[in-house]
Amino acid sequence: MSTFNLIALSLVLTLFVPGAEQARSQKNTSAEPEDLLHVQGKVTDGKSGEVIDAHLEYYKLPDSDKVGIYNTESGTFDLLMSGNAAYELEVVAQGYIPYQESLALYDHAGKEMVKNIELVPLKKGDVLRLDNLLFEQDEFYITESSYRELDRLVRMMEVNPTLEIRLEGHTDIRGNPRRNYQLSKNRIMEVGRYLQERGIDKNRLEFKAFGGSEPLVREGSLEQRAANRRVEVRIMKI
Repeated sequence: MSTFNLIALSLVLTLFVPGAEQARSQKNTSAEPEDLLHVQGKVTDGKSGEVIDAHLEYYKLPDSDKVGIYNTESGTFDLLMSGNAAYELEVVAQGYIPYQESLALYDHAGKEMVKNIELVPLKKGDVLRLDNLLFEQDEFYITESSYRELDRLVRMMEVNPTLEIRLEGHTDIRGNPRRNYQLSKNRIMEVGRYLQERGIDKNRLEFKAFGGSEPLVREGSLEQRAANRRVEVRIMKI
């Protein structure tokens, strides 16, 4: 083995945490070790307070690199994170609306942090907004920055195998109504295609296009009215 390969191998550190799969990371051997922080807590039903088991994934910001996954035991978790970084935490559980939160750990004192999570039960008729699914004006193509949002929807449907949803498409209020209707239809069909490519049965999906008939913002700047260009998920069957 060459000297170069030996040096490269010495820079790779694989970190294992009980109950979790930690992503492989590279570390400069001349740098000081990172301050590691245990983020501990439990996942509960937000209505009854009952402890529930869930699937957690966490990503290091700003690049959204996946650090690890964790499946709770008796609803409790212990995540190992850097005390000098920010993370995005995602939680899914059968029968519940997915949970997402950003954690900035820069100023946290100590080696432990308590983070309890309450999940909201799914109900037929619930409408979930895909806030991070964004479209350019007059376009229906899914941008790479939207993949994470759709992947969360995929995980929700995987964890809830009997769940059926309706994708509802909306556009800005301005423009030709007929063209807006077709654009909103194209957007939800594109989302449906993405879900099916990742294993979601087409029979679990319904589609309804609204065009610009149900805007969130009627007046305001272009940036404010961008909120009208959206896809919502309506729960049809649990």
